[in-house]
Formats: sequence, C-alpha cells, structure tokens
Amino acid sequence: MTIIVRFGAFAAIAAGVAGMFFCLPFLFSARIEALVGAGFPFAGDSFIAGAGLIALSKTSFEKIAMVNAIAKWGSFTAIAAGIAGMFYCLPFLFSVRIEDLVGAGFPFMGGAVIAGAGLIALSNLSAAKEKAK
Repeated sequence: MTIIVRFGAFAAIAAGVAGMFFCLPFLFSARIEALVGAGFPFAGDSFIAGAGLIALSKTSFEKIAMVNAIAKWGSFTAIAAGIAGMFYCLPFLFSVRIEDLVGAGFPFMGGAVIAGAGLIALSNLSAAKEKAK
C-alpha cells in the first residue's frame, strides 16, 4: 500500500508542478479572461502538488534514504519557491487595476499553499524522525 501512495504522491507532485508551469505564462496577460482562466487552475495545481508533497512526507518513516531526501529537499524547495512567488506578487497586489489584482492574487495564493505544504511536510518528516528514535 505504501508503494501505491508513494507513486500517487510523485504523480500528484509532477502533475501539479506541470500544471502550474503550463498556466504561468497566461498569468502575465493583460486580458482578464486569460487571468481568470489560468488563475483557478494555477491555484488548484498548487493544492495538488502540495497534497502530493504532504503524502510523500507521511510515507517517509521507513528506512528508504532516497525518498526521505526527496521529501526533505522537496519541502525546502516548496517553502523557498512559495515565499519567492509571494514576494514577487506582493507589489502587484497594491495596484488599482483589476488585471493586476487577479493576475497576482492567484499566484500569491498558490505560493502560500505551496509554502504551507512544504512546512507541513517538513514537520511530518521531523516528527517521523523523532518517533524513530
């Protein structure tokens, strides 16, 4: 069962990241239709990638060093990428143009989800490490 969960976690991470990269260029559009059309999938993909990372961290209590390393560095990467994305979007959230607000709001929320998922995954990994002692 753990192998199935691990495979699903890797698939969710890959699908979420691929979907976020696919939607990213449309978030720089000046058309509100493109922003909304790409914003919702971008935010949804961040939930999918975050859930995969959390699921991967929950299965890392076993003595498989590679999975533990992937989950640990994936958590650090998710936290860093989420915070960087939030900082990048922050100036646009003070704009009076609706296009700027929508175009920056969805990636800001996606960055918050990814950073939060990375933090939860990192706490799962540290709890599993403490439990193993």
